[in-house]
Amino acid sequence: MAKRRTNRTGSFWYDKKQRRWLGEIILPTESGKLTTFRRSSSLQGRKGSDAVKVKIDDLLQELNVHDHVSSNSITVREHLENWLKHQESRLKIGATTRRNLEIRGRTFNGYSYIINKHLVPSLGHIPRAKLTTGDIQIMIDHKRHLANTTLKKFKTILGAAYNWPKGSKHAKSSPVHGVEISGQAMQKPEPWDVEETKAFLEAIKGHQYEAMLFINVFGGQRQSELVGLQWKNLDLDKRVMHIRSNLQRNEKTNEWLRDLPKSDDSQREVPLSDSVISKLKEHRAKLTTIFLQQPPHLKKEWQKWDLVFPNSEGRPIDSSNLRRMFYAICKQNGLRQIKPQWLRNGANSLMNHFGEDLHTRRQILGHSDIRMTDRYTTVYAEKKAGAIDRLSEKLAAND
Repeated sequence: MAKRRTNRTGSFWYDKKQRRWLGEIILPTESGKLTTFRRSSSLQGRKGSDAVKVKIDDLLQELNVHDHVSSNSITVREHLENWLKHQESRLKIGATTRRNLEIRGRTFNGYSYIINKHLVPSLGHIPRAKLTTGDIQIMIDHKRHLANTTLKKFKTILGAAYNWPKGSKHAKSSPVHGVEISGQAMQKPEPWDVEETKAFLEAIKGHQYEAMLFINVFGGQRQSELVGLQWKNLDLDKRVMHIRSNLQRNEKTNEWLRDLPKSDDSQREVPLSDSVISKLKEHRAKLTTIFLQQPPHLKKEWQKWDLVFPNSEGRPIDSSNLRRMFYAICKQNGLRQIKPQWLRNGANSLMNHFGEDLHTRRQILGHSDIRMTDRYTTVYAEKKAGAIDRLSEKLAAND
């Protein structure tokens, strides 16, 4: 039997014969004739019902805003804000339904930043119906100092927003087509070499987040994976770290969202060495001491989140605070300043330097494509010099 929702929000039910969840909504068209819209999902249980709800809600939002966005008076700013709200609604699904029905917290933060920082200030005042390829090209040309990849994101976001909602008149022709990108090349990662990495490990001894940084050097985890790592994901007896999710903060609402990893291959098991296990045990002992000294309301936060690397209140660490902390360590210890995410590239490059094969590194890092592992491998000068020396010795031996 159909489960009824509030007026004009549709109905949904499970069809035993088809073994599918179905959703249905009846709405009047422009001619006044009632039309039935249906959506379905083959997922079973709660995941299936959630998926159908999302599809119906997406359809409703598209139909409800159709008349509004088709108006010639709406500006680019208003349209981008509507599109951003639609994307934000997809965040609520979390990791409970299939991936193509949701967006990751980090992705939404990127959308929000680019729209509010770049697109709205440059194009927001223009009526949506009058936005031209030339307007977009002028904006792109004025921002040539930005990386090519960033400018491509401008174009992608504008294209996606302009083609939303599906079926609207303006979706048939987009002014984004024909825009040429000519920005700066993306900065190539330049991770620390062996000696620089040893100096960093020496510099972080006794630091509040020594264990987190230590693990990052040896395992190359993504920052969001370490921020969201829980004690239940660590099996120190079996010497393994289970990476199953990450934490992303919605910068608009300031809420933390536990999300699926970046790809299916990112859900992985990372072996733990003796040195890493030792650091984790020391870290856990320190956290236990701090936890016992907390007032009751903070103890609840610590227990609720169960994080391996929490902040002083037991909650997730903000990425901006991690960056400031990382740069401060580099400056105070005279280390060459690199980006924190280059520790991941460094782990990949160091494993390559000491002879680990490409497939092993891909599985440890959780890359979905082995070409990505290869692309972000830095071959150190020492290894290249050694290769030339060995070649010279072989050739000289044949003389």
